Amino acid sequence: MKVKDGIGLAILASMLFGSMTLAVLDALMWTPERQVKKQQEKMQVFLDTFSVGLPNSEKERLSAQPAVIAKLIEAVSELDIAFEKEQSIYSEWSKTPASTHEGVLRRLAIQAEYDKAAKGKTEAQEKSRGICRIARDTGFNEEARALGCR
Repeated sequence: MKVKDGIGLAILASMLFGSMTLAVLDALMWTPERQVKKQQEKMQVFLDTFSVGLPNSEKERLSAQPAVIAKLIEAVSELDIAFEKEQSIYSEWSKTPASTHEGVLRRLAIQAEYDKAAKGKTEAQEKSRGICRIARDTGFNEEARALGCR
């Protein structure tokens, strides 16, 4: 399909559906230079994330695999630790009696710790999701699935 054919289809789709969707806008702005730039960005994100170059062949993929798996393990482990920390703090909070002044003050202190732990868990979830997405999007889907990435 030529660029002008893609633009025609995009315009037709926007007329049929009444609005410009992201896919329509993407088709309107598609150029070979933009495609090259997207590939370069993808390569840079992969390099920044896994500290190895984006593999182009099966041999390169096999040599990059240990770095990808190590980074996935690290991200999933950090998430597990953050989750366990949050659960531990919640358990402590629930065991603290709220029937006394001291108990309520202790619960308030625990709540502050819990809020920090919950924020840490959220950050770990975002990091893990991002690393898993990059792994899946670059051909390491089985490795990501093996470590529980969705």
